[in-house]
Amino acid sequence: MEARLLSLFIGYVFGCILFSPIVARAAGKNIYEEGSGNPGMANTGRVLGTKAAALVLLGDGMKTVLAIVICRWLFPAAGDILTLYAGLGAAIGHCYPFWRDFQGGKGVAVLAVTYVLYAPVWGILSLLTGGICVQPSA
Repeated sequence: MEARLLSLFIGYVFGCILFSPIVARAAGKNIYEEGSGNPGMANTGRVLGTKAAALVLLGDGMKTVLAIVICRWLFPAAGDILTLYAGLGAAIGHCYPFWRDFQGGKGVAVLAVTYVLYAPVWGILSLLTGGICVQPSA
């Protein structure tokens, strides 16, 4: 029980790191005042382009991986379930960061990374299915 709660907390702390505002600030923009105002990959892509969106995706993915790796390293006896707890914590932190009055991104990339790390085959199949479903019509 303790390992699960600590994993949620560790994930939350990592999730509170929002890469969209960092990337936007480096480009001289305030992502909260551009596009939809959402600090996520999609809005960053619309405002700053594909390369900036890829950097946000990389950052969001790496914060999730790092949270999961640290939790698995700290509590090896707890097993695979910590992947879900740390990933859930990261998603909650991403969506509700304390330092932004609990208003953050949507957590799609964070949860996708969590799914792939927990169950790679099903996670990748889910991503492919989702990608097919959201393709814009020609």
